[in-house]
Amino acid sequence: PGSAMALVRSVIEAVYKGAWVIAKASERDAEKIRQDKFDFPGTGTMVSEADAAFQTGGFFAEAKKGNWKTLNSFTHSGGMQLGRRFTQNDLAINYPDHELQYAVTSTLTAIGVLALPFLASVGRTDDVQKLTAILERISTWPQ
Repeated sequence: PGSAMALVRSVIEAVYKGAWVIAKASERDAEKIRQDKFDFPGTGTMVSEADAAFQTGGFFAEAKKGNWKTLNSFTHSGGMQLGRRFTQNDLAINYPDHELQYAVTSTLTAIGVLALPFLASVGRTDDVQKLTAILERISTWPQ
């Protein structure tokens, strides 16, 4: 579970970058990204610019505000990651089921949210509707 929890942040960061690319990147930026010679803006800038471009009402900024520090703590061996390596006084994993469920739900939701503008941009309106229904079901999963 520790490795999986550490990777959640990478997925969320990829979604932020993908949303920013769809919303703001120029052809020149895209070419630099393809060549791995592009410096993305900071996460705060990416989420605010994606929110503005997609008129989300602050969806990305709120998501970042709600979990970015925790995700970084799991990824960079912070207190969250270290605290889950112990059960009372024993060195034994300690990941509550609700945290693992939240990680799965967050990852699925993030990828789905990124797919929506892409599908819309290529005219796949039926798929947008299907994915929206799936995301609505995911949002009602127990947390």
